[in-house]
Amino acid sequence: MTKGSRVSVDGLWSKRSWTDKDSERRISDVLTVSKFRLFTETELARPEAVGDDAEPTPDESIGQPAA
Repeated sequence: MTKGSRVSVDGLWSKRSWTDKDSERRISDVLTVSKFRLFTETELARPEAVGDDAEPTPDESIGQPAA
């Protein structure tokens, strides 16, 4: 993965409060990732083929001849 890569992230976003060494109250964002997907160049070129549970069509399957 490099800067500018397209990704999809599922998870929980929450806030956490804490006190620093100077007794100042701080708030941090916490992201708990449950699912991460790095998109390929092919998926970016063909956005209609991308979905949460995208399965390859028979003509896209490896080892399957195109009909």
